[in-house]
Amino acid sequence: MMFKFIITLFVVLIQSSSSFAVNLKPIEEILLSRNQNDPVTEHYLLQRCGGLYASLGIAMKDQNESEAAKTSETAMLFVMAAFEIDKKIKNNYSDDQANKLITENVEQASIFRDEYIEQMKINWTENAALFQGSFMEDDLNYCKKLLGIN
Repeated sequence: MMFKFIITLFVVLIQSSSSFAVNLKPIEEILLSRNQNDPVTEHYLLQRCGGLYASLGIAMKDQNESEAAKTSETAMLFVMAAFEIDKKIKNNYSDDQANKLITENVEQASIFRDEYIEQMKINWTENAALFQGSFMEDDLNYCKKLLGIN
C-alpha cells in the first residue's frame, strides 16, 4: 500500500517541472568537504542520484520508452534508499511521519531532477550533448558505483 503511494507520488512529481537557476555542485566536489559515510551525506547523495536518474528517464522517454521506465525505476530505488536512511536517523516516527518523510524525499529528488534537466539544457547548448563532457557525467559514474555498475 505504502509503495503504491510512493510510486504515485513520484510519477506525479516527475510530470511537474520548474524553471530556476541551476546551482548543482559536482558530487566529487561535495565529497571533498563531507564524510561519505555520514548518514546525512549518504542521504543527500542518494537523493542526488535519484534526481539524476529521474532526469535521465525523462530525457530518454522519446527515444526508448522501455529504458526510460527502467531508469525511472532506478531513480525510485535511490529515493527509497534515502527514505530508509531517514528512518534510521529519525528512528521513532508514526505512520503519518513516515508518509511525510517519503514525500520529503520524493520532493527533494524532484528538485534535483529539475536542476539536472536545466543543466542538461545548458550542456546541450554548449556541447550538443545532454550530460557528456560535464560534471553530470562524473555524477552518473558515481551513482553507477553506488548501484554496483561499472
